[in-house]
Amino acid sequence: MNEARMNATGVNGGGSRRRRIIIEQAVDTPDGAGGFSRVWSPQAAVWASFRLIRAGPHDMADRPALAAVWSVRLRWRDDLDGTRRLRDGARIFTILGGGDPDGRKAWLDVRVEEETA
Repeated sequence: MNEARMNATGVNGGGSRRRRIIIEQAVDTPDGAGGFSRVWSPQAAVWASFRLIRAGPHDMADRPALAAVWSVRLRWRDDLDGTRRLRDGARIFTILGGGDPDGRKAWLDVRVEEETA
């Protein structure tokens, strides 16, 4: 079965990955004053599906904010860690954790948090 058919029918539990997202890597550069400047460098474009886990208010830097926690499914990869994040257009998602849902290394379910003020 070709991948396009697998995506549309959810074969192998992959679901329909309809959103093209960017995996970004943090790049820290010394700022000359003992700190650093962080920029984000695109590493890969991948297809993903999103499922909302929970959303609600929380405190962020002494001000109220809204946080949404999502489960993002994409093809298996072993390079996602705390130095990376996901981007969907202008939306930014911090990686909280993830794992292989069935142990076959076909899919990766990543738990992410999106924050909005």
